[in-house]
Amino acid sequence: MIVTLTTDFGLSDGYVGAVKGVLLSMAPHATVIDLCHVVPPGDVRHAAFVLYQATSTFPSDSIHVAVVDPGVGSDRRILAVRTTGGTYVAPDNGLLTLILANSATQEMVSVTNPIYWRDRVSATFHGRDIFAPVAAHLANGVAVSRLGQPVTDPVTLPLHELEFPAADTIIAHVLHIDHFGNLILNIRADQLPPCPVFEVMGHTIRGLHRTYSDGAAGQLLAYVGSTHDHVEIAVPQGHARHRCGATAGTRVLIRNEAK
Repeated sequence: MIVTLTTDFGLSDGYVGAVKGVLLSMAPHATVIDLCHVVPPGDVRHAAFVLYQATSTFPSDSIHVAVVDPGVGSDRRILAVRTTGGTYVAPDNGLLTLILANSATQEMVSVTNPIYWRDRVSATFHGRDIFAPVAAHLANGVAVSRLGQPVTDPVTLPLHELEFPAADTIIAHVLHIDHFGNLILNIRADQLPPCPVFEVMGHTIRGLHRTYSDGAAGQLLAYVGSTHDHVEIAVPQGHARHRCGATAGTRVLIRNEAK
């Protein structure tokens, strides 16, 4: 059974190791995959995109544990969610927003049954004391329904919708900015007009390129990215966020330029 881990714990402390230690002590047969441990501290939106970007590549019976949890120790819920693409264990703080929006939910509960936790639970390290043992029990065959009570109102982050202010005009937004500074937009290739022109922060980009090397060094270009065919804006041998000053949520106007 595959169990993935996504956290903001970093790699310079023993937090990730402690989570793995608990998990493998209880489910020694599990294959534990580090999805990402360098999510910016407390950045739930960033972590939500990491899950959306990567977990769909795993077998559908995989278990995905995500611990970016600035509300740890408060009355926030912990969710266990079984979807068509995998089972997720995460704080109920919006971290599963993109997963829930892009896959069918089969079962969702609040993790309240303490028999599936460690005997002693720290107020500040639920990753080790709740998330890891819950994931281990799931890997050992415990049903999601046994972990707690059903939930129908998960917390979700606000997502920008595409806007259509005029014919042949779309307003998209920057959904995520990756490690390379590429701007990943909330629009897919099949939603674009035939001859797209992109306007972002005073910069104009005409057409779609196939890959980075098709553009000029230092100049903005648009292309179809590797994440679910989302359109991206990049700078070959450069950094698009620095080049145009965009941030997550920045508007991108897309119009059709008839030839």
